[in-house]
Amino acid sequence: MRKLVLVAVLSFAAGGCLVFLLGIGHPPATIPSSASTSPSLPSAMDSPAPPSPSRPPWADFPATAPIKLVSIPAGTFVMGSDASFSEKPAHLVQFSEPFYISATEITAEQYRTIMDFDPSAFAGVDLPVTRVKWADAVEFCRRLTALEREIGNIPPGLEYRLPTEAEWEYCCRAGTTTDYYFSDKPNKIIFHGWIAGSSNEAPHAVADRVPNAWGLYDTIGNVSEWCLDWYEGFYRPDGDVSVDPVGPPTGDTRVVRGGDFRSLDEQCRSACRCGVFPDFAGNHYGFRIVVASGLVREKMRKKVEEHMKEEARKAEELRNRGKYVPLRFVAISPGSFVMGSKADDEEDGAEMPTYRVKLTYAFSMGETEVTQAQFRTVMAANPSKCMGDSLPVDSVNWEYAMEFCHKLTELERAAKRLPDGMVYRLPTEAEWEYCCRAGGATEYSFGDDVKKLGDFAWFSANSEKGPHPVGTRKPNAWGLYDMHGNVCEWCLDLFAGDEKAAEMVDPVGSSTGAYRGLRGGSWLNEAVFCRSSARDECPPEGMDDNFGFRVVLGPKLPK
Repeated sequence: MRKLVLVAVLSFAAGGCLVFLLGIGHPPATIPSSASTSPSLPSAMDSPAPPSPSRPPWADFPATAPIKLVSIPAGTFVMGSDASFSEKPAHLVQFSEPFYISATEITAEQYRTIMDFDPSAFAGVDLPVTRVKWADAVEFCRRLTALEREIGNIPPGLEYRLPTEAEWEYCCRAGTTTDYYFSDKPNKIIFHGWIAGSSNEAPHAVADRVPNAWGLYDTIGNVSEWCLDWYEGFYRPDGDVSVDPVGPPTGDTRVVRGGDFRSLDEQCRSACRCGVFPDFAGNHYGFRIVVASGLVREKMRKKVEEHMKEEARKAEELRNRGKYVPLRFVAISPGSFVMGSKADDEEDGAEMPTYRVKLTYAFSMGETEVTQAQFRTVMAANPSKCMGDSLPVDSVNWEYAMEFCHKLTELERAAKRLPDGMVYRLPTEAEWEYCCRAGGATEYSFGDDVKKLGDFAWFSANSEKGPHPVGTRKPNAWGLYDMHGNVCEWCLDLFAGDEKAAEMVDPVGSSTGAYRGLRGGSWLNEAVFCRSSARDECPPEGMDDNFGFRVVLGPKLPK
């Protein structure tokens, strides 16, 4: 590994900030003019008097990567916005300690210096590194910390890591409260970041646009930046002020911020956020780093520990009461109906042709989608991104939903509450559409008038980009809630294309295939995807934050 020399310059201008450059062969850096408006170095992070006026005390050691850092003071700011469900609620955040953040995104050359390879999709040493998974970014920080400690270049008690989502937005805003750090309007955005329309669909050299008031570059565009936290579909403030927030204790996706060279204006707002599966390494994902104490890591550890204890306590409490799951069912009689649609807007033919289906057996259908409280009772876990006991469980793949049904069947059978020959399982597509239509033959369970959908469903037009508590819209004629919208619902069968007979008795889907059916649409979907006959498909291991399920109590069927 190359040994690189630290060169630093300290600005003593009023309101100046500490900026230093880790690198080899560089002359002393020049502080950008914007640094004069940056926050001053807070006393909480002051070190003993430096050996010379222009060098911080840890500038005398060799460094391992050419990374320019900016000091950020402890302070408060308003995080989030009312622009989207995922950014709500706007809330006050306080940082009890100062920290440092890299002035730019980590470059391909910096990454290669520490990791000995460059995974990037685009060539250029000054370009931000890309095709980096979340774990790769974390490993970069771990190795950099170990190397810097080995040579004595990092003060005791500090470490390199990814920024928390709160730290990222605090630094991006740089003391502002507007939609973008320069204005509420995006008309000057091309001067501050590389985005769709100006980037030529590729990243550019870091620090090539105008920085924010604290001297940070590319917090708008270039590459989307991984953050340390798990992602949840909305914020959960800790009282009136959230002190050193670290996000939810668990999840399936990690936070990504800042937008990238493919993003639209609104996706680069200071508050805009999204969740991405941590093992995804896209050609537009990169990261920047912070230097801070172990406060955040310890807080995360305690939060996860407390969460696991609470989940176990809730599950044990419900089991001790003998309530394995408080599910409500609606009895469904045998009958027949016309399945499918002749809709002109059905492009892939998955709903055509229409055909008559006869169900010869009675069964019971879950009155609502399975809630997070119900799921946790059986599984002692909750994979959902949008947390709430009365919300439908989400981020569940087909296999996990089947495991829930299997465990519930075992629990109820052991308690002698399960009728002979019956099991809990997912509904077949035929059972699902039969129950959704509730004796009707119209586009929706309530008729053909799409203007009434909002009374029966949470969908893209009224959901505010998130799920809602089950049973809070009108039920259909058979007393079933959320058959349209809220979350897409897994079905038992393998997904069949158009291989259908004119009439089918007790159909269970295709005998071959790799995908499973999804029905009902969700909070994310437009009205057309919430129709009674609308169908979707997904690999059984697939999951998303708008995937859930409901259960059937009925005869065992092949799967």
